[in-house]
Amino acid sequence: MTTPQDLALRDAAVAERWALAVRHLEEAQAVLAAGVAPLSTVHSAYHAMHHAARAVLILKATGPDILGPRQHGQVVQEFGMLIKNGPAAWLQAGRDLNRMMEERTVADYRTSYIGTSSAAQVAVTKAIMFLELCRTEFGLKP
Repeated sequence: MTTPQDLALRDAAVAERWALAVRHLEEAQAVLAAGVAPLSTVHSAYHAMHHAARAVLILKATGPDILGPRQHGQVVQEFGMLIKNGPAAWLQAGRDLNRMMEERTVADYRTSYIGTSSAAQVAVTKAIMFLELCRTEFGLKP
């Protein structure tokens, strides 16, 4: 049974994750606009998507763990399960989240990765679209 305290905790966690998503997106956009640090841009764009997905998962949680998954792979997997029967835009968002997690991992850990301005632009564009979908489809506040 969900108590009023559980709902308050859930709502606070959703708001916190969403605020982090927006902050990471704003940072990615600022770095992209400056034309520097494509690796940081990819990193921040992915984290915007990750935190937005966590906010959605927390909002939609029905099990005993109302704070949802915390590990990146689990977030991607559970978000995919949530949206798997949804419209094409949801499915694309799930694919984008998965691809951006891979891109961020490569950008963060492979010394051979050479970030480009076009990769940074794609990352920011995907993050913008992902957050917009989460906002409109799942009722997250701007």
